[in-house]
Amino acid sequence: MPSTDEPTKTLAREFQLQAAGKDAFRRAYPLHVPKLETNEEFIVIRAKRRPVILMQGGSSLNESDNKGFRGRLQRRRCLVAQVYGLSDVVTERMEFNPALIDRVRRMEFPELMFLPKRSGFLEVDSMLRLDEMQSVFSGHILKQYPLH
Repeated sequence: MPSTDEPTKTLAREFQLQAAGKDAFRRAYPLHVPKLETNEEFIVIRAKRRPVILMQGGSSLNESDNKGFRGRLQRRRCLVAQVYGLSDVVTERMEFNPALIDRVRRMEFPELMFLPKRSGFLEVDSMLRLDEMQSVFSGHILKQYPLH
């Protein structure tokens, strides 16, 4: 919810968190920037940086391949798989059942892969979740840990 009283109710620089009401997406005014309709919502979520493995780089499609048509082909997206630490970095407290981790190491689950601790990249033993691959904007991928 905007924390200032802006007369048009379409622009705000500061926000105040509020519990969602009974019908969180019903509102009388559409947002102006970014352009949203009354049946769309600009959702803010809590998130943290997470290591990922780049599974597929950007698309080889080109905007000129669809010239003269409205559909957008080039979205500058890439496919990544998320990496989850198996223990807390600070306290070293295990966050997953050790028996499950052993089964992941033995490759009993095709959608999970064990990744050992690697200095400069993974601070703790980790698990790669292939079942949660997702398409992300290429500009959001930090390129500070190249895998050679």
